[in-house]
Amino acid sequence: AALALAAASYPLMGLLAHGLRQLPSSFRASVIHYFSKNSMDPEALATTHSLLDPPTIRNNFFLAGTEFSDLRAEPWGLIKYFGKRLHVMCCPNDIWMNQAQYEEMRRKVPDVQAHWLEDVTHAFCVSGQQCMRVALRMWQLAVKEGLVQPGRLATGLGAPNHAAVPESQQQRSKL
Repeated sequence: AALALAAASYPLMGLLAHGLRQLPSSFRASVIHYFSKNSMDPEALATTHSLLDPPTIRNNFFLAGTEFSDLRAEPWGLIKYFGKRLHVMCCPNDIWMNQAQYEEMRRKVPDVQAHWLEDVTHAFCVSGQQCMRVALRMWQLAVKEGLVQPGRLATGLGAPNHAAVPESQQQRSKL
């Protein structure tokens, strides 16, 4: 609810970013650290810190507001359109699609290839470990779909070489 309110107030968020830019760098880093709930890798924290400027913040909150309005409406038509071609990955505590919505989607769109990922968050891209989990899952899906050969590096995907993935991780992450 708080993010939806902030997204609806995207011009104000840009002004707040301007004010935040006037404060000491260490304070800005503390604010980012607080709002990320300590889940960011140091590199992601530094990148976020460098992108904390008014136009970027305003545009990001505008995008979030657009997503809220588009995705909070009945999204099943678009998902039905793509059907089996679409893979939807969801995770716990995701504000865009919580577990109840995930289950509803599976009931209303039985053809969708839906994946519940317990060990990642919506903001998986700020954690190297979570990025690897998502990349591994995507690579497994590509192998399952016949897009890549098991044990071969997928050109352009940056997928892990299956032989380089420890056996214990291969077993845990099988589809």
